[in-house]
Amino acid sequence: MSTQNPYQAPTGELTEENELYGKIRLFSPATRIGRIRYQAYIWVASLIFYLVAALFSVVAPMVLNAGGISISQLLLLATPLYLAMIYYSIVLMIQRLHDLNRSGWFSLLILVPLVNAIFMLWIVFAPGTPATNDYGHRPPPNKIWHWLCAFITPLLLIGIIAAIAMPAYNQYVERAQSMQQ
Repeated sequence: MSTQNPYQAPTGELTEENELYGKIRLFSPATRIGRIRYQAYIWVASLIFYLVAALFSVVAPMVLNAGGISISQLLLLATPLYLAMIYYSIVLMIQRLHDLNRSGWFSLLILVPLVNAIFMLWIVFAPGTPATNDYGHRPPPNKIWHWLCAFITPLLLIGIIAAIAMPAYNQYVERAQSMQQ
C-alpha cells in the first residue's frame, strides 16, 4: 500500500531552460530590457545622434552661406532628429522601468531636478526582475556587442574626465610653482 504525502516537496527539476524570454522591440515601450542592453542601446543611439548632428553642423554653414535657406528653416529641419532622440530615450527608459517591474510613468521623474540624477543611477545600476513580471517575460541574454557598448561608456567617461582634469591639474601645479618663486 503506497500512500502519497500531500506535504511532500515537489520533485520536479527547476531549470531555467524552460524559462521564456520576451521579445525585444526597439521602438515599443511594451517590452523589457536589462541594464546592460539599456546602456548599449543608449550608447548606440547617442553615437548615431552625434554623428548626424556633426554632419548637420558641417552642412548647415554651407547652406546658410549659399543663402538658400534661413536659420529658422534649418532649425525646423533639425527638429525631427531631436524629437526622434527624445522619443527613443523615453521608450528605452520605459522598457528599463518595466524590467524593474515599475510603471513607465516613473520616467517623469527625469524632469525633477536632483531626483533625476538618483533616478538615472537607479535605472542604470539596479538589477531587473529575474523572472516574468507584470510587464512580460525577462529579456533574452545579452550579446557580446551589448557588453562591449556598456563597458565602453564608463571608459569613455573616465577618458573625458582625465582629458579635462589633467590639463587643469598641470595648470594648477605651474601656477603654484610660479607663486612660490
